[in-house]
Amino acid sequence: MSAGGHHYDHHQYAYAVAPARGRWPAAYLTVVGLLAGCGALIDAIAFFVSIFATDDCSSQNPAFRCTTAGILTMLGLPWLGLALAVAASVVPGLVVHRGGGSPWWFLPLGAALYVASLGGTWLVMTS
Repeated sequence: MSAGGHHYDHHQYAYAVAPARGRWPAAYLTVVGLLAGCGALIDAIAFFVSIFATDDCSSQNPAFRCTTAGILTMLGLPWLGLALAVAASVVPGLVVHRGGGSPWWFLPLGAALYVASLGGTWLVMTS
């Protein structure tokens, strides 16, 4: 029961696990990473499609997508949207998680930002 006059309770020191607030939300970050990977694949497809959006550009067709600003918008907006979506999901999610809340509430925010960037890209492609 005691060794050398000291009483040891092996259950008390068996496992020292950090409290939930101090640990990283691994499942949440994994889901964000997987969704970001899917978004990168979608962005690659959008990049491919946007190349063909300028096929009918000419001096007779002065559409916005035919301008330098339009081309840069078509090529950059999906990637900017993906970066903003990841940042909007991870940064506030981790802040709330450290305070004891659930980070999962910020996943739809990131998804909405990403879908909005794809919608904006589509509007430029069809302008």
